Amino acid sequence: MNWIIRHKPYFFIILLLMAIGWNVFSDTKQANQYRDQAETFLKNNDIAQAVSFAEKAIQADPGNGYFDYYTAYIYLYKTEDRGKALDLLKAAEKKGYVNGLLYHRMGMCYFHLKNFQSAVAYLYQSIDFNKIELTKAEENKNSSGISSLKKEIADSYVWLTKQYEALDEPSQFIEAVREGLTYNPKDRWLPGLSKKMMLPAGHQAFAEKKYDQALAYYREAKESGAGWDWLDDIIEIVGQCKTKPVVSPVYTHRIGVIYVNETRLIPKSGQIITSPDITAIQKKKAKESQLIFQDIVELFSGGKFSVSFTDIDATLSFDEFSLIRRSNPDNLNLGEFFYTSMNTFDTFVTMSNTESPYFGEGNFGGSRRYPYINGVSYGPARGMVMVSGGSGFGTLLHEFFHTLESLAGIRPAHGFHQPGQFPDWKGTTELDYYRWHFETTLSSLGFDKLNFRNRYPAQPPDPAVFNKIQNFYKNIPLTNRQEANSLVLEAEQIQNKEAAFRLYEKVLNLSPYQPRALEFMISWFKQNNDTARTKEHQAELKEIAAVSDAYPVFDFYHFLKEVKSGIVIGTWSRDTITITGSELSWDAGDYIKYPGTYNVTFLFNEGQKAATIEWAALFENGKLLFKDTHNGWSGNSKRDIVYRLKVENRIKDASYILRARIRGEGGTDSFGEVLLRRVDE
Repeated sequence: MNWIIRHKPYFFIILLLMAIGWNVFSDTKQANQYRDQAETFLKNNDIAQAVSFAEKAIQADPGNGYFDYYTAYIYLYKTEDRGKALDLLKAAEKKGYVNGLLYHRMGMCYFHLKNFQSAVAYLYQSIDFNKIELTKAEENKNSSGISSLKKEIADSYVWLTKQYEALDEPSQFIEAVREGLTYNPKDRWLPGLSKKMMLPAGHQAFAEKKYDQALAYYREAKESGAGWDWLDDIIEIVGQCKTKPVVSPVYTHRIGVIYVNETRLIPKSGQIITSPDITAIQKKKAKESQLIFQDIVELFSGGKFSVSFTDIDATLSFDEFSLIRRSNPDNLNLGEFFYTSMNTFDTFVTMSNTESPYFGEGNFGGSRRYPYINGVSYGPARGMVMVSGGSGFGTLLHEFFHTLESLAGIRPAHGFHQPGQFPDWKGTTELDYYRWHFETTLSSLGFDKLNFRNRYPAQPPDPAVFNKIQNFYKNIPLTNRQEANSLVLEAEQIQNKEAAFRLYEKVLNLSPYQPRALEFMISWFKQNNDTARTKEHQAELKEIAAVSDAYPVFDFYHFLKEVKSGIVIGTWSRDTITITGSELSWDAGDYIKYPGTYNVTFLFNEGQKAATIEWAALFENGKLLFKDTHNGWSGNSKRDIVYRLKVENRIKDASYILRARIRGEGGTDSFGEVLLRRVDE
């Protein structure tokens, strides 16, 4: 008692601390009871009750981060509410409850929330924390602790591979696998993971010009049995890139890479539906592919030919019923860009994930005219490559080579599949085929000729006229322009001028600057002495000519939709036609299976010269069966290119040969396809 009296102030402080401690102990005890009840409900798979009691545990002991950590476990694994789980884990950390597993689970939450950079950071924080704990366990010779911590560290590396795959970081993916295996060689996930990333890691190192590292990855991929046709060639190419000659290009082919970032579907209801397209990861992969592609063409050309890339962002807009193909430039809203910068670029590579119900999947390479005003006014020929967002450098090289084929006149396309077409080529692989052409065909032509900008320059723009017509067409849907161009094709087949006139009136109602319709109307009103209407249409045609290098009579893809329902049965090329005229033959026996009327279409694809078709005829067992004689013109503009032939009776086992007389207009640099289609009558 005397002690209490002498130390009275301290005694009450001690009593207060004891009371607080008792309350804290009491709170923790109550929280643990709630947690135990939550555990019971978890075992019975009653998740809602488990959550309820876990949250009561937090409320019972709000300063103890353990119960936040425990409740986060339920949200992470049982309800899969990763946002709530992450909030609870952060609360536990703030209250001082930390361990390696807490940081690991934070990384898992960020992964599921697609915040991969944060996921990586927290997984490494988990690894670093557990490495310190592992050192302590090893010092204390705690064998169970050592085993447990090593498994936790290895598991964090497994989760790191998920992040690096999502971030398209294959070399770091492989490094995480290797690090994880040092801690747990018997891990059930890690041993098989690195195989699938060995090739992408090789590509990444190749793009970064880390040739030795790329070779190591590629060779390891080969040893693991990677099934990639190009692997042996790529290993050889990477080895040669280490000592390739100094790059001093005769010509640098300028490529504009159009990334479709967004698509907009414009339905008849008018409510625009917007969807994201190319992703940041796809852009990253595309740039990697471009660097590898550049290395390869520089190697194949001995440093005499190179490429450069410029990024172009675009939005793809299309009406509900418009006909599009993946990344069709007519839908890219880049008319003004094409008009003002056409002389800056040789080729455009368009990347999109868009699929069209009319054309299905696939990539494309070649050349075409790009739209200044969609469906109405087009520029000079430029290279055209269209690829999907996930395409690699192999696809880019393959499709770009088709563009070079269009410049160099190389036939046939895909010659590496047709042995004997190039007798001097002794190789067997696709890459070797490209190398051979660079070293022979392309070098003999001259690498300076592998350009569009200088060979086919765009005319100087007239901004005032362009803006006037472009603004005019902003209110005219592309579907109207497509329909107008389709009607032009129909009108050109009509012999009755009055009937054609009525059809051309419909055309101009749909697309008032449609140039073929304007040409017809000028002729019509001249003949009918209507000076005012003649001058009106002449002024309109003059305006459209001022902002056009060409004005096709149809939308390219719409026309293909119409005629390519037929079958390609043959081709013509500069090797088969002459300027005086050549008679060409194609076997049609496999395609004429029934009696009826057949349309034969002569479709110019590329080249500098149009082809004139004088007549087309069908022979049955060597005897003339039917002949259609009229002059058709097939070039960048097309007139009367459809020939109609009739088969009254299809004779079994008879031979059917299609013949036509074709001449090059002022030259033979002309390539096209001959299509056959039975007409439903």
